[in-house]
Amino acid sequence: MKQETLAIHYAYESDKFGSMAVPIYQTTAYDFGSAETAADRFALKEIGMIYARLTNPTTDIFEKRISAVEGGEASWLPQVDTRQFCCYIKCAKVETIS
Repeated sequence: MKQETLAIHYAYESDKFGSMAVPIYQTTAYDFGSAETAADRFALKEIGMIYARLTNPTTDIFEKRISAVEGGEASWLPQVDTRQFCCYIKCAKVETIS
């Protein structure tokens, strides 16, 4: 596939509603189904969504797309809030347009 196609379509299969674009999951918590499943996920014995700042279906697909475009095996998108992002921008001395 071309890089443009990978960047737009890689790592997503249509959901039960037939959505062609990746939904934005604005969640902070996940239903584990049982305390045992939750314990296994937090102990990293089982793969799955744990906590929105660590794992999120939307960012998971984005990370896979970046890896595909760059030809890498994996990528990581840190989850930060606005304050952390602004601090990073200032510390990195990134010029912004107001």
